[in-house]
Amino acid sequence: MSARHRAAVAGGSGHTAKTPVSWTAPAVSLAVLGLVVVLSMSPLVPVFGASTALRAAVGGAGGAAAVGLALRRLGLRPPGQIALICAGYVLIGTPAAVPRAALWGLLPSPDAIRLLVRGLTSAWKDVLTVDVPIGPGGGFAVAPFALAYLAVTAGWVGLVRLPERWRPAIALIPVLTAVTSLILRGADSLWVVAIGLTATCATLVWVAAGRESLHLRRVTASLAMIALVAGTTWGVNALRGRFAPEPLIMRDHISPPFDPSQLASPLAAFRHYARDLKDEELVSVNGLPPGQPVRLATMDAFDGIVWNVAGPESSGSGAFRRPAAVRSQPAEGDSLDLGIKTGPLGGVWLPTIGRPVGIVLENQSPTLSDSLRVNPQTNGAALPGGLPAELAYRQTGWVAEAPDQGQIMSAAAGSQVVPDAVGMPDSVPIQASKYTADAATAGEAALALAEGLRSDGYYSDGQATSGPAMSPAGHGTDRIDTLLRSTQMVGDCEQYASAMALMARSLGLSSRVVLGFAPASLTGAEDTAPPAADASGNTVFKGEDMIAWVEIDLENLGWVAFFPTPDKNKTPEQDSETKQKQPQPQQVPPPLPNPPPEAPPESDTAGSNLGGTDAADGPRARGWLATTLLVAGSVLLIILVAATPLAIIAFLKRRRRQRRLRANDPKERILGGWKEIQDFLTDLRAPIKAMATRLEQAEAAGEALGGPANEQLALLASAGDEAHFSPFLQTAAAAETYWSRLSLARTSIMSGRSRRERWRARASIRSLRRSRPSRVRSD
Repeated sequence: MSARHRAAVAGGSGHTAKTPVSWTAPAVSLAVLGLVVVLSMSPLVPVFGASTALRAAVGGAGGAAAVGLALRRLGLRPPGQIALICAGYVLIGTPAAVPRAALWGLLPSPDAIRLLVRGLTSAWKDVLTVDVPIGPGGGFAVAPFALAYLAVTAGWVGLVRLPERWRPAIALIPVLTAVTSLILRGADSLWVVAIGLTATCATLVWVAAGRESLHLRRVTASLAMIALVAGTTWGVNALRGRFAPEPLIMRDHISPPFDPSQLASPLAAFRHYARDLKDEELVSVNGLPPGQPVRLATMDAFDGIVWNVAGPESSGSGAFRRPAAVRSQPAEGDSLDLGIKTGPLGGVWLPTIGRPVGIVLENQSPTLSDSLRVNPQTNGAALPGGLPAELAYRQTGWVAEAPDQGQIMSAAAGSQVVPDAVGMPDSVPIQASKYTADAATAGEAALALAEGLRSDGYYSDGQATSGPAMSPAGHGTDRIDTLLRSTQMVGDCEQYASAMALMARSLGLSSRVVLGFAPASLTGAEDTAPPAADASGNTVFKGEDMIAWVEIDLENLGWVAFFPTPDKNKTPEQDSETKQKQPQPQQVPPPLPNPPPEAPPESDTAGSNLGGTDAADGPRARGWLATTLLVAGSVLLIILVAATPLAIIAFLKRRRRQRRLRANDPKERILGGWKEIQDFLTDLRAPIKAMATRLEQAEAAGEALGGPANEQLALLASAGDEAHFSPFLQTAAAAETYWSRLSLARTSIMSGRSRRERWRARASIRSLRRSRPSRVRSD
């Protein structure tokens, strides 16, 4: 007879005594389980910071334990138990995980409930795509809270529901939480062993407390569990030490969801800013240091058509991630604390100054604030959903002192890796060799390129349609080849920045193009003055102040800015004498021998460099893959299977687009652009009238889509009709301009759609199923 039964019998004489509810065993069980779970999550302390991680982990484990004891007391049926578990998750999770969204710091609010519910599925991805340490805001702490709450809840359910002989298996719960924490953060083997052995030793007490005794069978089961955990710990670490001696940090192997390479080129919109928004106040900065440029977008990928911001797969371009909390790291220059306001910029690119460390949006929804992405490699920032009409925010950071000309002239080439330029015209290396014939270093070559273009070139904003000042838009292969082969170079920032960046690439220098605002003191311009700060310290930049410049990586100096565009007052009309081109060399000299030599690969199978690692990382990379598959192979397989159809659809659409874009006849390229718009509208489920004119199709689709779509589609339709019916031959520049407008229209229309509509359009196969595009009436 058990002690509990004997107490019940002795409780009365002939009367049945109600057996009292014992709290000791379940309280000890939940306390030990919660302690072990919190201990197993200790690797997350460096990720979230001690206060945030402990509050979330202790809150989740303690809250689940309290809910478990309440369930034992109330004796609810399963529906009531589920409701109480969910209510406990929200009530306890609000102050523990999202205190900034709580009412009075304690009670659930609609935003707090949204963050807690959404965080069950998205917080893990968010933690893997943000730089550490992570601050308490943004709902990131939902991940450790949910992990602790669900772990203890699962242990309690197992204690109640599982047969007694299976209860020792509950010790796997803290082991799984430890593995999850190590995947999110990464740790050395000593830490793994300490956590694993401590957790399983504590589990021995917990299993024994379930029956208030230390039977041999339970001791044996607990010792077997200790052996299992110890063996798993040492085995995983031995495998990791064999293939990947560095800690496994999953965040280093997860690509962020924001891919800027899919957006339109910011440089293609230069003339829109400089001419259409000439008098619009686009950016206002309070506290801007004198002579400091404002960066809008950094482009280091050239595909023969446009310069664009490289995607996350480009090793030297960095990745756009959620910004981390402000770190207490020493500044590498003068500190910044700026108030910034934007006007009708449009697009997704957020102006930044220097190296941003913290960006805080003012008076904006949590959704917009959560979408902020920052690239520490290029110092750029973006709001993937698009900038609102007016936006105010504060940026902290620092700005380094610019190198002087002597430092630049003595500098060798840097070692930064940038994507290869595609479709570089032959005139680029020929002209580069002319300008750099006397250069002995990479710095001298960069200075010579900028000075050569400024000296030989003339400025035109493209408003002239004929004569020497005519300057077509665009900065692709054809436009740059025309610029460099002409007896008189005529263009604006768009063309000169693209030309210099390509010439630097032909010399073996890493280069990129930057769009933004810079004062005349930096550009060397003599015809314009830098915008002056007003009495309140605000510096206002208008559309006419926007420029493009080039940055080149130099050893020990980093990315150095160069400004190759001639003064705006240096126009062809004001110079009656046309400069003739000097004889061009017949052979292109090899790239400058300035980049440091790379060590030869240790094996024939060595992969390309990635993030500064050497060729010996090939086997190590395979070790990462092996270790990752051991932990989450099934999950990756499901994701791969689910993503394969989307990848196939994207590939087919991209191949169709490239086929139209690369047609030999410029007229066919323009007509193919209209077909591209038809397919795009079809995937958006906009009405496309059969046997209608282009203007009629554009009008019907524009009315359905709303916003600026009507005007943009009408312009594209008119240009398509002009190309179709004009008796004159179409030029390559006209085709390039048409596709640039097409990209801008696509971006504008997509920015006005909901996230669901955008993804539905990307995944749609409506346009692929059509045998041919909707016919256009020729009358």
